[in-house]
Amino acid sequence: MALVDVLARFTVFQALEVLLTLVLGAFFLWLGLKLIGVPKDQREGGRVFVTQIINTVIVFLFTLVAFVSYIALIGIVLSWVVIKYRHDTTWVQAVVAWFLAILIPTLIAIAIFYAIGGSLELWRNLKDFFK
Repeated sequence: MALVDVLARFTVFQALEVLLTLVLGAFFLWLGLKLIGVPKDQREGGRVFVTQIINTVIVFLFTLVAFVSYIALIGIVLSWVVIKYRHDTTWVQAVVAWFLAILIPTLIAIAIFYAIGGSLELWRNLKDFFK
């Protein structure tokens, strides 16, 4: 297999990974907006997907320079601003929707970890590994 073929397949895989991440992120943002009571017309699929794209770009740009100082916090606040104004919510609703869009998939991942036999013993072993 030629190097060009490998690179082409890798690029396609990366594009699919980015698309899947955006779709899942948009779904969890939509779910967060729904749970806090945002009207249906303000949480349509396309609208939420565009919000997710904007937030992803903002967070990506601001985390590139996050090692400089607390610039990443500006990215988080800008994400709240985008949610607030694109979905006509209050500040509290925007922050809660953003938080739920992070919390829900995290809890699902933890539940899957334990469902497939993960345990706290794994964390203890990892702690010992890094000593």
